[in-house]
Amino acid sequence: MSEQKDTTQELPEWEIGIRAWGPDHEPGEADYEHYHPQAETKEKAIEMAKEEATGIGINSIVGIADSYEVYMVEGPFDA
Repeated sequence: MSEQKDTTQELPEWEIGIRAWGPDHEPGEADYEHYHPQAETKEKAIEMAKEEATGIGINSIVGIADSYEVYMVEGPFDA
């Protein structure tokens, strides 16, 4: 019997910082969150972090009337 090699590779991890602010914030105040998507490219990692930040769930920081920006992108890091 021959053994099969595991050919799957882990995608690199990125650290994406997103800042969100809106009508509920005082001037100059914002919410900050760091996301850690695994993606092949920087662009895909940013897209995944934006989806998590604006979606429904416990990691969402962007409300309906809020504005947001990506303020930090670091990586890729080995997974």
